[in-house]
Amino acid sequence: MPLSSPGVSGPHHFSERDAKSSAAADDEDRVWPLDSLALLNKFGSPAWVAFTGSFNNPSSPGGFENFVRPVFQNLASERSLGSFRPQDEIKSRLSNQTLSEKQNRRELCSQLKLGNVHRSWVQAQTLLSPVFDNLAPEQKHLTLLQQAIKVETSPGIVETCQLTQLEQVASEESARLAAMHHVGPIHTFMFSGSGRLLMANKRGRERYQHIRKSGDIMLLDLFQQGVYTDLHTTADKAYKLAMDSIFVHKEEVHRFPMPNRSRKNPNRARWTLFEMWPINDPVTGLPAMLVKLYNVTQQKEMEAVLQLQKEALARQLRQLEQQKKQLEHFNATIQEEKDTLVLQNNSLTERLEAVTNEKLPSHQFDGQTPIDKTLDLLQCLIMGKTPNNDDTVALFHLLSQASVDLRQPISLEEQLMEDSDIDADVGAAMVQLLKGNTNRVHPPPTSNSSGRTSFDFPGSPAGVESFTRTRARRSSIVSVSSITSESSFDKDVDFGIGACITPQVERMLQDAEKNWQFDMFAFAQETNGNHLSVLTFHYIKTSGLVSRFNLSESKLSRFLCRIERGYLDNPYHSSLHVASVVQMMHMIMVHGGLLKRKVLDDLTTLGCYMAAAIHDYEHGGVNNDFLIQTRDSLAVTYNDISPLENHHVAAAGRLMRDPGYRFTDELSKADHRVLRGSVIEMVLGTDMKRHFNILSRFQNTFQRRDTTSSRSNSMELPEDIPHHRAPPRHNIDVRSRHSIDLSRARSVRAPVTAAAAQASTLSRGSTSQSDNSSWDNVSDENKGIIRQVALKCADLGHLAASPEVHKRWAYLLEEEFFLQMSFFSIVGIPLFKSMADIFEETRPMLQGVMENLKMWEHEAAESGAPPAGSPKPHAYATD
Repeated sequence: MPLSSPGVSGPHHFSERDAKSSAAADDEDRVWPLDSLALLNKFGSPAWVAFTGSFNNPSSPGGFENFVRPVFQNLASERSLGSFRPQDEIKSRLSNQTLSEKQNRRELCSQLKLGNVHRSWVQAQTLLSPVFDNLAPEQKHLTLLQQAIKVETSPGIVETCQLTQLEQVASEESARLAAMHHVGPIHTFMFSGSGRLLMANKRGRERYQHIRKSGDIMLLDLFQQGVYTDLHTTADKAYKLAMDSIFVHKEEVHRFPMPNRSRKNPNRARWTLFEMWPINDPVTGLPAMLVKLYNVTQQKEMEAVLQLQKEALARQLRQLEQQKKQLEHFNATIQEEKDTLVLQNNSLTERLEAVTNEKLPSHQFDGQTPIDKTLDLLQCLIMGKTPNNDDTVALFHLLSQASVDLRQPISLEEQLMEDSDIDADVGAAMVQLLKGNTNRVHPPPTSNSSGRTSFDFPGSPAGVESFTRTRARRSSIVSVSSITSESSFDKDVDFGIGACITPQVERMLQDAEKNWQFDMFAFAQETNGNHLSVLTFHYIKTSGLVSRFNLSESKLSRFLCRIERGYLDNPYHSSLHVASVVQMMHMIMVHGGLLKRKVLDDLTTLGCYMAAAIHDYEHGGVNNDFLIQTRDSLAVTYNDISPLENHHVAAAGRLMRDPGYRFTDELSKADHRVLRGSVIEMVLGTDMKRHFNILSRFQNTFQRRDTTSSRSNSMELPEDIPHHRAPPRHNIDVRSRHSIDLSRARSVRAPVTAAAAQASTLSRGSTSQSDNSSWDNVSDENKGIIRQVALKCADLGHLAASPEVHKRWAYLLEEEFFLQMSFFSIVGIPLFKSMADIFEETRPMLQGVMENLKMWEHEAAESGAPPAGSPKPHAYATD
């Protein structure tokens, strides 16, 4: 049978953990046929099997009833306990038990598990008399061994039953000792509600037998062993508090530290901790108390040391708090002085700008868009100011026009063409660059007899001939069929990125990691023309993106080499320019604050590198307006909408579809969509026709200060936009298309003094706030605007190069396009300053731009006009 005596001779060996037999694993799965239970007759002690449990009964006290259905009993149980009562009588007797008796029976049944043997000390009359008809009245406490077994009570029906064996009849002493061990083996004494000793283990009796020479030990005797130096604490008070805590207040545990003297060294203090727990006397059923005594002398000594240390630390803390208050007062004084100096500096700056403004021509370029004007008006209202009525009406009529472009500067074409400080041909070129598709679209410049550069209109024969000659000179104008053909590029060829890595190249790559004015010309020479593929692969590899997305290194290398060879031998829009853009994009992301503020995640970081590498892929050396005016196939394909930019990203996308170049096979579909979307968004944003649209959205999203916090609680800026201090605009004037207030004059002044005005602003330092936490909730859409502006800055990165390198770019760019220094103040400086205002780590770019602008202004001032044969201090950016 599964139940066997664990070989324990007495209840004092009881452990609260169930005793599991060696055959427990077999017992859990074994099913006992009903006839095999006859084996129990071989037991010399009473044993029986019954199906037990409980069920819900709302009408019964406690809301449940117990049930017992006898299954089998051996002969020894019939002799000692009698036969099973009839089922109806068992049910009636169980129903008439008290709630406490019912709960004890249910708890006993719930402790049984298959394979486990459980020993219990029980009151015989309560547990067994409802089931057996001949239980002797003198049998009060019994020791039972119980186990759950599976029995086939009827053919095909297996039930989990309770097998019980009567181990021995318990005495009062053993019952109390067993109860003490059942709660926990640590308790030394059991006292009655009157404080009389009921039971003590062997160690407890030996330890305190000297207290009384005759009679039982009382709980008060233990308390009287203490040495009480506190007049408010005596043995009687401590004893009464303990009795009240256990028997009156029903506390789960009561503890009392008692001081006394050491028996070995009477001069040494000793601490004893009383720990008292409530329990019911298993013999009488009355409330009793379990008591355990611990020696906590070392603990008390440690507490005394810690208390002294605590007091010392408290004194130090008070001193630090006083020092903190002094520092706060000192910092407040410094802050007040700083605020005063800032106000004085701003006042002096405004006065200087006012004086400078009086010396400037009356005309200045107004770069504000209708959206800017509208937001200025709303900000003025929010700040509690009353705008000019004529301005409001003029803005209303402006917004009512069906043809108005909300993100384009007001009357852009008229401003550029009528600006007395801008040459007419240059103004027309600026219109073509920034607006496009106007009645004034000009071909590249030709040189006239006066040595100045002029333009032939495309409507004239000379203009058409000029365009034809220019296009014929290109070895390959943009053609999808000719450039993307695989016939001239074998994707199985090893392009040899690794072969380009020499010690000098490695040193230059390390410099490219952190240099805002990296010399790409020198790098291209060292890498034998593999500058774009080597640099881009290095960034993607060292940034951990290859391992992060499990990118195929061989396919990535092949793809980058194929992209590099897809760039034509243009003077400016070549792989050399694109490698420079990749390097500047890396600097903006890593050292310009984008990664630091978590504007980019790993996927969009990969997208930035890819967008920078392909943003001019298969560029033919002409701009979008040339393609549109000549009805080129690309313009027809993309419906005159950013044909170059659409082709760059589409051609690269077609290349990525080839399995030999598809290095992103391990990306999920969702990641593919995000990566592709970010690349498309950034590349299309490089179209200069969208320049003011993107810059206006960037400035209005991140630079316009929230003025509503102190004015109105009903109108606030979006919560996902970090608050940056931007210069407030109060002068709103849309009546004149050329109007501009002083706060904007710093970024859009006329060319001659633009550097001086920008230097004034730069000297005051960035007004951005670099709190990273404010970027946590920036939306994905607004992060996309940041990525677009970042790539635009990188695309114009040569403006921030060292003067020597910048001049080389200027010579190359002039061969393709012609613009004037106005590009600095109208496009370049506002773009780089907006980026630096938000991401102050990009200020080295702005400083480089200002240095180059000063260089051109200085040369123009010395020569009076651009020297013949030299690049006009101009020439800066294209589609």
